[in-house]
Amino acid sequence: MQTMQDEQSGLPDTSYEETPLLGSFSHKDDKPAILESKKEIMKNKFPTVDFREMDPIGFSKEGDGTEIVAFGRRGGETKIFKSDGKTLVKSFIEKYSKALGPSAEEIIAERRKSKRNEKRRLKANEKKLKQEQKVTAQNEKAYQKQQASRLRLLWARL
Repeated sequence: MQTMQDEQSGLPDTSYEETPLLGSFSHKDDKPAILESKKEIMKNKFPTVDFREMDPIGFSKEGDGTEIVAFGRRGGETKIFKSDGKTLVKSFIEKYSKALGPSAEEIIAERRKSKRNEKRRLKANEKKLKQEQKVTAQNEKAYQKQQASRLRLLWARL
């Protein structure tokens, strides 16, 4: 019965109102820290990123001002993150691929590949070394036999 009285009281029903977005929660003093955390996310995905080669990054001037964008030379904005705030937008990656450099996955794959190649070279060099040691040992044995034969000849002449 109490609800029915509230409905008829003439007060507005606030139960359906949406919660405020991030923009109304974040303070302008928090924005540099938020921007740095977003740059760290980018560094984790692209360890060799060079922010100096890229257009300036900041908060969008459109909408609620909570979206991180790259400001173009002509005043345009390129969205950087998807709505989850952690995944980079494909168009941003393609546009700034030179400044971003190789992704962490690519760097790891390349290092694994070079490690495998290095192991192969090491095994091949070890095999070659063993072969050379074997040949050296055979040559040493032949030399020892030759010296022994010479000594026998010398003793036989005496």
